[in-house]
Amino acid sequence: MLKEFTKVRCITDHPHPTASPDYLDPAGSIEDNHTNPQFIWEIDTFFEGQPYKLLDIGCAGGQFAVDINHKGSPWLGVGLEGGNIHGMTTEFDAKECETGTITLARGAENWGRHKDKCLFHADVSKDFTLWDENEDIIKFDIVTAWEFFEHPRPEEIPLIIKNIKKHLKPGGMVIGTINLSPSPHHRCAMSTLWWNRMFVKHGFGVYEYPFNSSPRAGTLLRTMREIKDQYREEYAKQGIDLDETELFYKDETIMPSEHNYPACFALLESGD
Repeated sequence: MLKEFTKVRCITDHPHPTASPDYLDPAGSIEDNHTNPQFIWEIDTFFEGQPYKLLDIGCAGGQFAVDINHKGSPWLGVGLEGGNIHGMTTEFDAKECETGTITLARGAENWGRHKDKCLFHADVSKDFTLWDENEDIIKFDIVTAWEFFEHPRPEEIPLIIKNIKKHLKPGGMVIGTINLSPSPHHRCAMSTLWWNRMFVKHGFGVYEYPFNSSPRAGTLLRTMREIKDQYREEYAKQGIDLDETELFYKDETIMPSEHNYPACFALLESGD
């Protein structure tokens, strides 16, 4: 049996978010190229070995989406990335990053091989469509976003969710980590409650993060419940009921001193 791949087209008039600080002063898009075999095994197990289609938004170097896509049809992995002013395959002046000095995006090889095959440029805050070879909209089983949602402006989030719904099967999941700490690039640093309400407003249910890891985390993620259980007694002495209190989620395996919300939202209504 020869391995075949699903042919994908990305239709958009807005391949890059040219006014975004992430485009003009890039960090993640040139630094990140994460994947995690354990996490891919967890997804495979979640779907009980059956084929699935996965869309990774803000895929940076794209390795995670490429690894899923390499399973071959009927599996599908697609990565969307807004890119940056340097481009994903062009050398640039030395740039100091948290992971060292780089002069080329860490995912340059992936973008050289897989651009417009399974990796595409799109500003997901604007309208876009992913088509298969029959020009039907591709419906994904799972959409992932690893520290992406905090980057757009708050007013852009509803259209991003609308775009996700257009490409998500009913009952399909949106999972990822959302960074809750403010920074010049984190223009939508909101609370866990804000994010939950935003997705519920657009037809999603909120669920416990169903996995033990992520593409960016090499060790087990702790759930919000485990965090609360750890600190419940300490906070009770201060008269604080953690079940009635929002907490920042801190996961040092992803990035020390940054707060991350391991989110899971499932589509309860059709995105059509």
